[in-house]
Amino acid sequence: MNRNLWLLAICQGLFLTNNVTFIAINGLVGWSLAPLGWMATLPVMGYVVGGALSTGIVARTQKRFGRKTSFELGLAVAVASALLCAYAAYSKNFWLLVAATVIAGYYSISTS
Repeated sequence: MNRNLWLLAICQGLFLTNNVTFIAINGLVGWSLAPLGWMATLPVMGYVVGGALSTGIVARTQKRFGRKTSFELGLAVAVASALLCAYAAYSKNFWLLVAATVIAGYYSISTS
């Protein structure tokens, strides 16, 4: 079988594993930081909303700079948003966690 096909399959599996893990951990951290119980899943919703809001930006980035550069930018955004999420959890700032997961939505769209 083609080497690139195997590599693509492994990367897709890691990406989907990342999404599931991110959503599960984000929901748990949101639950521990939320001012009210019903707000616990707002960070998870932010991930989906961030992806929806980023679709047009990612499309323009891919058109202008190409898929490779857009993908690399998405990975940089992923690292930055993960650091921001970690800081939000450390500082116990719920709204910063929500904002960081909205930013992480860009990564979700740019790498899919």
